[in-house]
Amino acid sequence: EKYIIQCLDSIYMQCLDEADFEVIVIDDGSKDNSYAIVSEYAKNHNNIQVVKQENQGVACTRNNALKIASGDYVTFVDADDMFVEGSLKALLNIARENKADIVKGASIKVPQDSVCKDYNDQTKSSYSIKVITGEDAIVKVTKLKEGYSTGYLISRKLITDNNIQFPPQVSFMEDWAFITQAILKSATFVNTDILFYLYRNNAASCVANMSTEKLLLSCRSIDIVANVAHNTEGAVKKKLMDNVCVNINIVL
Repeated sequence: EKYIIQCLDSIYMQCLDEADFEVIVIDDGSKDNSYAIVSEYAKNHNNIQVVKQENQGVACTRNNALKIASGDYVTFVDADDMFVEGSLKALLNIARENKADIVKGASIKVPQDSVCKDYNDQTKSSYSIKVITGEDAIVKVTKLKEGYSTGYLISRKLITDNNIQFPPQVSFMEDWAFITQAILKSATFVNTDILFYLYRNNAASCVANMSTEKLLLSCRSIDIVANVAHNTEGAVKKKLMDNVCVNINIVL
């Protein structure tokens, strides 16, 4: 609950008309005041859907959000993170101009006490974009030990047409399995250096509170990517298998 208002405020600092986007907030069985805070916040906006559910974990929660979503593109943000002001609109314009399946913006880690406006001066008036295929993106853009689904604008049609989901009950590496499949299915992938996503260094986050059970369940994600890699070849297969090996070592 500590950062949820900052997160929501950053979403509404995107220079977008509220009629042009939707915000889906799912309370995954929180035991603090998050649901009450968000419900009160939603009274001032017509485009928020607030859903309360019994705890199902981050993967099922995001899958549930995708079932509700109706927009052309989707993006994810954790409750303790933020978007840079105006960056989502910029990525959306790039997506439309290039008929992109996926647009990846720049992401950085920020201190716990950061606020969105601290990074407004890092927004560029000019920026670079590189339009490539999904397979090229696996080789040239994705990095070892980085498999976040945040920081991307993704075509909802791409997700639904290919039945791409987060592996249920998995709360570590679930992003990696999802985004790897999405990138490989994308015909047009755009990489830009526009600063988009601010990832807060939060000691209370899910990743910061790892357990043996979470690590073992993450093997499902490793299995998914290994199977995907089996159907690729060349540099793509090598990059995917390198990632599989790195993540196996993390579990071990």
